[in-house]
Amino acid sequence: MDFFFNFFISNKVYMEYRGYEKCREKTVSDTLRLYDQKKLKASGDKKVTNRKQAIAIALSNAKYNCKYSKNDYKKIYDKVKEFLYNDDRKISKKKVPLTNVVETIILIKKFVKSDKKSKAKKLKHDLIFRIVKAGKDGIKITKNIFDELYQIRDI
Repeated sequence: MDFFFNFFISNKVYMEYRGYEKCREKTVSDTLRLYDQKKLKASGDKKVTNRKQAIAIALSNAKYNCKYSKNDYKKIYDKVKEFLYNDDRKISKKKVPLTNVVETIILIKKFVKSDKKSKAKKLKHDLIFRIVKAGKDGIKITKNIFDELYQIRDI
């Protein structure tokens, strides 16, 4: 019973924050506080002993507990447009940034959900084109990017 009560309360607390970033910050800080107090447990009642694992758990929780606002989607859309069409950053010369790929996929899923499938297909096409072009130019593409692309295979 305590588990369900805590789960409900924690979701309610996080949902009070406007926007994904603030919610994620709150989720991460709460999870890291539990880790510092040695109360953070992974599945199977094992205590988490690695800070990186604690951060991964926190980000995973944020992914499920936090929602994007309209303002968040606008910011993501602007970032994605720059990433896909005119990315002159240093990091983009060495590797394809995973965060930009993830943000593009978030937008694609939002467009599909809001019945704007042609926009979603265009974004998917442009993302794949960007990744293929990077590969041809000798830019590093990690396995994680292909794992992310697998999520949108049916769109």
